Amino acid sequence: MPIDTHQHFWRLSGEPMQWMRPEHDSIARDFEPADLRPLLDACAIDRTILVQSACADSDTDGLNTILASPDWAAADLVVAVEVGFDCLGHDRLMCGSDWPVCLLNGDYGHVWRETVAAIGAVAGAADARRILEDTPARLYRLAEAPSRMSTSTTGEAHGRPH
Repeated sequence: MPIDTHQHFWRLSGEPMQWMRPEHDSIARDFEPADLRPLLDACAIDRTILVQSACADSDTDGLNTILASPDWAAADLVVAVEVGFDCLGHDRLMCGSDWPVCLLNGDYGHVWRETVAAIGAVAGAADARRILEDTPARLYRLAEAPSRMSTSTTGEAHGRPH
């Protein structure tokens, strides 16, 4: 199953995001595992990689958030995916949603489906599977980890929320 290799959780009451500006109002709230679980289920994603939120506006520069139109599609991402694929190949390229930052210009399902479609258009089915599943599992050694998310008291998460 696909692995979303870039997502965040945050509690603004515990750690304000200094990079947030008025244009980020739609994501200026807490985002926790319970918020992500139904989105992962709807997209048939088995695991995610939790990354620390950076305290910089540059962290909001994901592919979908720099697109000018809210009705963007896979075709709008193809050139960027081609560059990534040509530079890194299937053995180092991975796919991450940057949730919840991706919500600035799309919902999670749209972001995931269109990004996956762009990867498939560029890489073909076999290499797309490697990018979405095999490479992140190998690089993050996920074969050694449980496939269900367990959340520690520090908020670190692994796999899918339960």
